[in-house]
Amino acid sequence: MIYLLGGSTDFSDEVAQSLKKNIVTANRIVFVPGIYEDNQLSLNQMDEILKAFEAIDIVFQQSILLNENSEIEWMAGVIEEADVVYLMDGNPVKQMAFVKAMAIDVALEKYDNVLIGNSAGALNLSRHSILTRDVSKKDGIVYDGLDLAEGISVDINYQDEISETIASVQRDYGIDKIYGIPKSSAIFINEGALDFLGSSPVHMLLNGVEPMEILDLLNE
Repeated sequence: MIYLLGGSTDFSDEVAQSLKKNIVTANRIVFVPGIYEDNQLSLNQMDEILKAFEAIDIVFQQSILLNENSEIEWMAGVIEEADVVYLMDGNPVKQMAFVKAMAIDVALEKYDNVLIGNSAGALNLSRHSILTRDVSKKDGIVYDGLDLAEGISVDINYQDEISETIASVQRDYGIDKIYGIPKSSAIFINEGALDFLGSSPVHMLLNGVEPMEILDLLNE
């Protein structure tokens, strides 16, 4: 089961209900940092996320933050035994470099419990990691993601204003479909099926077509 979160640390009612249903045990949560070189910043972010879980009555007995000083074999073991693995927000490119360097990608391919990616983490779980808000790259940048989310690609913190940049990325990189996830929303993936959660509608962006709200598509 995979959750791709649009950017908010807190959970909307729909996301909270889904998490409470699917996190059957809460013994251990493992965090993959988005800013691995600043351990204190990552710890602060981890505390905020744990408080968000506690607010919906999910209290983990153990929380582990991976870092560059952790041993690769040890990390693989704690991931395998985790009830939840959470890829945090931060710098997507640096997070991916950390994941590859520490063989976390190999461990995640074998992982079969609840996997959550928020913002940078959601981008990196996707087929293509798409950065549409890199100020140094007006048209966005794209690199290969971990492709653990049923082959979909997403844009996080989605707003209609960014749709032209996404369209440019689709043309340049030949990406036919991108899901735009607003900050307060999420995509839940289970056994190949996609469920769209949150107070703001997820958008489907097809190459050469105006952005469409998922709800509009379902009602056609």
